[in-house]
Amino acid sequence: SNGEGDFDCISVLMEHTQDVKMVVWHPINDLLVSFSYDDTMRVWKEDDDDWYSAATLTGHKSTVWGGAFSPDGKYLASVSDDRTVRVWSQSGSVDTEDGTEKGFYYRPDTDFKCVAVVPDSIHSRAIYSVSWTGAPEGAPASDLGYLATGCGDNTLRVFKVTSSSDPSAESPLEIKLVHEQHNAHGLSDINCVKWNPKHHGWLATCGDDNVVRVWHLDLE
Repeated sequence: SNGEGDFDCISVLMEHTQDVKMVVWHPINDLLVSFSYDDTMRVWKEDDDDWYSAATLTGHKSTVWGGAFSPDGKYLASVSDDRTVRVWSQSGSVDTEDGTEKGFYYRPDTDFKCVAVVPDSIHSRAIYSVSWTGAPEGAPASDLGYLATGCGDNTLRVFKVTSSSDPSAESPLEIKLVHEQHNAHGLSDINCVKWNPKHHGWLATCGDDNVVRVWHLDLE
């Protein structure tokens, strides 16, 4: 640092080929994810004071506007111009070389896969923002919390995420739409949504109408 309150740029990450729309830190590990106009997400990991691109996540068909980790860091949700929400996880849980649990840990040769998709039939325009809050106190272990999305169709949506009870199911997660607030910012796009980390059920949104709104949803 050059002094109190000053910042030094310690790394410049230039692997994306077009605009980068958002970045988010992993809630537990020293990992960074970026979301881009090039339709990809990149996972960055620090190694000896240098950051490298440890994984590239592809699957969205258009601009990836942003994303959010689940509170425990096991899953990553992403939203896109293609009107889908995708949830990602590591494709393997055990390192075949040493037999240890991987967790949500990134290496250059680590594979990731999309484990759940909210189809493009739910949102009618681009999804600009997503936020993930944990389950309420006392909820069963299968309850993985709630996703909120902000969309260009002027609608705020909330989805409940649970572990699938069917071991033969195609996806290990079930994502169910539980609330829609149409015209949450009048006729304007919703640009960002964010759950309050301390007060469960409190949600802030902002839109093209020059307004920030604070909502309370009963998620019990």
